[in-house]
Amino acid sequence: STTTTSYFSIKFNNKLIISTIKLQHKLKYNRNKSLFITYKYQFFYMGGCMISSCKCKKTRLYSGQSIRQKIRSYRDYGDPENRQYHDNIRILAGHIIYMIECIDEEDWESAYEALFSYSVAKLLHVKIKSSFKICNTIDEAILFSRTRAMFSRGPKLGINLPIVAIMSKGTRLDKTLYPDKIPELARRLFPILLEEWIHLFQYFISMPVNDDAFDFMNSRSFDDSWNVNEVDVYAIYRGLGWDDEILEEIEDRYSERVAFAKRCNSGILL
Repeated sequence: STTTTSYFSIKFNNKLIISTIKLQHKLKYNRNKSLFITYKYQFFYMGGCMISSCKCKKTRLYSGQSIRQKIRSYRDYGDPENRQYHDNIRILAGHIIYMIECIDEEDWESAYEALFSYSVAKLLHVKIKSSFKICNTIDEAILFSRTRAMFSRGPKLGINLPIVAIMSKGTRLDKTLYPDKIPELARRLFPILLEEWIHLFQYFISMPVNDDAFDFMNSRSFDDSWNVNEVDVYAIYRGLGWDDEILEEIEDRYSERVAFAKRCNSGILL
């Protein structure tokens, strides 16, 4: 694919905010921690998510809270300054914390139902699309899901949540098992699907959820071509205390996640 680069400047209080945008994935953020600005952009990562936003945010809400408490705060109080998405933020925060709790409790049936909740998506004016594949192995199902799961914007908000089933060769079709009946698959797959709901939430609140992701974005270690939303997903799962297997499953998808993980493991981020 090709990358189109536009050269121009955007100033805020006589300070250069954005000077170069690569329409595929290049953007710059203001380094002032009290101000978060993104320029409208659209891009794809190979086997990843489409992110699109065009919003400004002046403050970080609920900073200093644990990730679980922060999501609950968004559920209970929303974002009073965000008139456009205040209700959506509360609805989606409640749904995300419910999905997290189901995964924590290994209630795979409830988690699976929540991940594909068309009723919640309808409340948020979001369309769920799904591609389907019958796989022979768990690894095949994970690979298919990783390359199909996606959040997108325009002309309508949408999340693509792939549906997979496992059927060994020679097994009758009516014996096909879905992820909620295969704990080993559910444990690896559901965080991948949850990620797309989190990207939708990031879009509504116009910033990362996790404080560490926000701080990493404002550090000198953050490359201008990286997407903080991808770092944020890893930081959220790390903040939830999810095990290394889950973290490693999603870490190697993006170089910014690898860099963030190394920074955390070095003790720079606590």
